Amino acid sequence: MADDRQGKRWTREEWEEMLQQERQAAAERPPAAGPGSRVTVELVEEAGGSERLEVTLVPDEGADMGRGFLGLGTPLGLSLIHISEPTRPY
Repeated sequence: MADDRQGKRWTREEWEEMLQQERQAAAERPPAAGPGSRVTVELVEEAGGSERLEVTLVPDEGADMGRGFLGLGTPLGLSLIHISEPTRPY
């Protein structure tokens, strides 16, 4: 058994059931963005400055950042597709 922050004791089976429910809910959520989506991203610097970047998500072979086309297979493209909750600063 494990304790959560409020001191409740959970069995392994309860934890596995909660994990399974979360996995199912995540699989049912539609992607945040997909091919052809036009998105605006705010890039924030550690020093506090920021810059807005507006791009259209496209297959990698059509990527051209100079023209605002971001490849779906890039780290940023993949992140935009899989965002399911607000990002948290690290």
